[in-house]
Amino acid sequence: MRVEILGYTPNPEIVCALGAQTSYKEEDPSLRLEKMTIEKARKTLKRVMSYGHVSVIEHANFNILFEGVSSIFHQFLIEHRLASYTIRSKRYVDFSNIKQVVPEFFEDKPKLKKKYKELMDLLLSTYRTIVQKGIRVEEARFVLPYCMEDNIVCTMNARELLHLLYACLYGHGKKYPEIFKIGNKLWKQLKEISPIIFDNILIIEKGKDEKEKQLRKLVTKINKKTSDKKVQLLYYTENADDKVARIALMKHSQSEIDDLLKKNKEKIIEIVTNNRRARELENVSFTFKINGLSLGTLTHLTRHRIHNLVTPYFTEYDLNKEFLIPKGIKNDEEMYKLVKDVIKKWREYIKFFKQNDIPENTLPYLYLQGNVIDVITTMDARELYHFFNLRCCERAHWEIREIAINLLKRVRKVAPLIFKKAGPSCYYWGYCIEGDVKPESCNIVEIKKRFSAM
Repeated sequence: MRVEILGYTPNPEIVCALGAQTSYKEEDPSLRLEKMTIEKARKTLKRVMSYGHVSVIEHANFNILFEGVSSIFHQFLIEHRLASYTIRSKRYVDFSNIKQVVPEFFEDKPKLKKKYKELMDLLLSTYRTIVQKGIRVEEARFVLPYCMEDNIVCTMNARELLHLLYACLYGHGKKYPEIFKIGNKLWKQLKEISPIIFDNILIIEKGKDEKEKQLRKLVTKINKKTSDKKVQLLYYTENADDKVARIALMKHSQSEIDDLLKKNKEKIIEIVTNNRRARELENVSFTFKINGLSLGTLTHLTRHRIHNLVTPYFTEYDLNKEFLIPKGIKNDEEMYKLVKDVIKKWREYIKFFKQNDIPENTLPYLYLQGNVIDVITTMDARELYHFFNLRCCERAHWEIREIAINLLKRVRKVAPLIFKKAGPSCYYWGYCIEGDVKPESCNIVEIKKRFSAM
């Protein structure tokens, strides 16, 4: 495991202190910068942060490398939304020679560690067999475990880093030794760069993170079978078309809105949805549940940061006993049988480890990319346009594409004017933005026809 700060805002404490002083000093910032010392900067930041005014530290950004970390940490990390992530893709990179993170629990238990290695060898051998058969790695990845190593380059501002550090060291990540160690390694480096910002996590981060434990006491019965419906639209803004059109008009006129709406509602919404600053769409929202979402595709959804995603905790990932086998494997009789046999063996291993009292903070490392969970999220209409642009595209992974198209059909029923132009980028823009990586199977004319008639 490697945690390394690759770069950061030069003189972060001075930059943040200058920002803090700008709000209450008459003197121009450029003049104050000439006189600013690190001692003065730290004194200013200490005082301002003690008041709870910590937005000023968002002026400092940090570029961080996480190398050789598990998919458990990967998913934990990307739930921190105010950041930029670039991650080694399991859709395009061959993981045949990938290493695995060995959970701390196994280190002093040679018999169980041997059993763990047996399971990893079985899964990796299966992955290699599938790839060698000519099936794409994006399909083969569904048999890969959550303990496999990931490489991540991440950029966060100091405020979001404090959220991350708290979650690693004191919050829901603390129970996972790997996450706790990563948090400590990162914290040590950050304190050397900016002690005044990163020394006082518990003073700045307020509140407790005990929701998981408290909710578990209330929930006595858990449904372990997912719904037959892949996507359910749970709640949405009523009369969304009317609201968006009305809000658009209110910027320009406080009178005669009702008459204008009756005559021009469709035209008004067309103007809004054709504009790159379609702020009006942010005023209507849609809450939906995705059932039986694979862990491998969960990351595709999580990376859409402007939405409110609620997922089960890692310790609840095995509540749903179903497994998603990709179409590319199902279409190959030999590989389909192989994967079904391996899943059966995997379940036997899970049963064995549970009988040997594997702790709940270790079991998630044994989950597979093909295990499924149910999630709930809320997006506003503007973010949904972005989501549909990317995920309805022929280049998107088939599972997230099916989810996106399913959802688009549902929101078009309740807000037909808003989502009339929603769909893949070629449908919205009129041309493909994928360039050289455009799939050969992509027929823009047919796609336009299909989404127009949807």
